[in-house]
This record gives sequence, C-alpha cells and structure tokens, in this order.
Amino acid sequence: MPTLGDIKKAADIGISGGRYIWSACEDCGKERWTQFVKGVPHHKRCAHCGNRNLEKRKRQSLAALGRRCSHWKGGRILQPSGYVKVYLEPNDFFFPMVGSIHYHYVFEHRLVMAKHLNRCLLPWEVVHHKNGVKNDNRVDNLELVNGAYNHICFTLLQKENRKLMERIGGLEARITLLEAELVLTKTQSVSETEVRLKCEKDT
Repeated sequence: MPTLGDIKKAADIGISGGRYIWSACEDCGKERWTQFVKGVPHHKRCAHCGNRNLEKRKRQSLAALGRRCSHWKGGRILQPSGYVKVYLEPNDFFFPMVGSIHYHYVFEHRLVMAKHLNRCLLPWEVVHHKNGVKNDNRVDNLELVNGAYNHICFTLLQKENRKLMERIGGLEARITLLEAELVLTKTQSVSETEVRLKCEKDT
C-alpha cells in the first residue's frame, strides 16, 4: 500500500501517460492515485466528491440567476448576430419558450410575437423581420412564418428585391444625370447658334 505523497510513473501503476501521486481527497479523505501536474495533484477531490461539488456549484449559479446575479444589467442582451435576447423568470407564462432552463433567455422578437398572439410559439414557427433589421422588434415589423424553409425562401426573395430596388434607384439617378447633361448640351448649342447668327447679322 503506497503512502501519501508517493510519486510514480504511470507505467509503474498500470496507467497510461504522465506521473501520478498518491493523494487524499480534501473532502472525504479517500486516498487514490491522481495525476501529478506542475508539482501539485491535478484533482484535489475524488470523483464522487468532485461531482457533488459540481452539482452544488450548479445549484448556486442557478440560484444567482436574474436580478440576484452580481452582473445583472437589466435582462436584455444584444447578441453579436444582431438579435436581442431577454430574460424570463421561471413563473412567466412564456417561460416554456426558453431554450434551456440554465439560461432563462428568449429571443425578443419571438417573445413580442407570442405576446401579440397571447400564446407560446411552437419551435417550428419562425418570426421574420419585415425590414431586415434584427433588433427592430415592433409588432408591425414582425411576421409569423410557418417553418424555417419558408422563412429562408422569403428572406432570399426579400434580399433579391432589395438589390433590385437599389439597382433601380441607381439607374434612375443615372438617367436624371444624363437628362441634365442633354438639356445642358442643348442649351449650349442653342446659345452658340444665337451667337453665330448675331455675329453674321452684325457683319
């Protein structure tokens, strides 16, 4: 039986890789081999106590969610993708729409539409932003689309339509410039003709 603090190579104790130390769990005192990394035992607790401690930390973190959290900033988060997420309490009517009970956040546009319809949205129902601005979550800017495939088709058509409208705007501006150039050219030619006729008359 090894004594506390014994260090052996993994091959000597029938384990693969690195060095191991005979160490006691800091919670229950159970002795076992654990990896010896940078001069200290890699795990200070046995597997049982480690799992129990992890569960305890999870419960504490869940208890500190929402307004009880030290990092609380109002429960509204702007995602890097442009969408907005809002925090919901577990007793909220729309809480079933939350993706995971560990996070308590739901997309704001889905919540706005759910409140407008006075029911929770089903997972396959998609809420589309009509103007394409992902954080513009007014009810009149939102549209409920049945299924992700329909939403993709609708979004692609909307993008194509926006490109065409931009192109039309650019062409209209170009036509206006060309018409202005033509008017200017006509005015110059008329002025030149008048000057020539005046010169001929004077002579």
